[in-house]
Amino acid sequence: MATIVHMITNKLYERLKDEGILDSEFPQDKITPLQKAIETLPSTLQESGQKILYALTSKGAFTWNEKNEIIYGGKVCQGSDLNKLLSLYVHGSSKFYNLKCSKVFLSAVKEQGISAPEPLKDVRISKQIGNGNQR
Repeated sequence: MATIVHMITNKLYERLKDEGILDSEFPQDKITPLQKAIETLPSTLQESGQKILYALTSKGAFTWNEKNEIIYGGKVCQGSDLNKLLSLYVHGSSKFYNLKCSKVFLSAVKEQGISAPEPLKDVRISKQIGNGNQR
């Protein structure tokens, strides 16, 4: 499939934009907050992160503000960081539980019926059994 590119002068571009023939915004300006959050994840985790965020935001009870603090049930979880929470959750890191508002994030995940990544399940089981970090 071939791509054809047409070059136009800035003056013509401005006129077409003013007449409404061209969009006034560049495509990168139309990136949604959801897409931005997904793009912050390592590329290997983006597919899983996208599924989780879509599920979390589908009913509107979960969102985040411009500081990336999560908002769940209308309450801002001060000092939380969506990027870190999502990244460590998707990665299945036990460090997830040390993050501020990890319990709130888990509540939202549970409510949507999203299952935890395998390493996180293992950590919960070992804590319940009382084995700590022994392997």
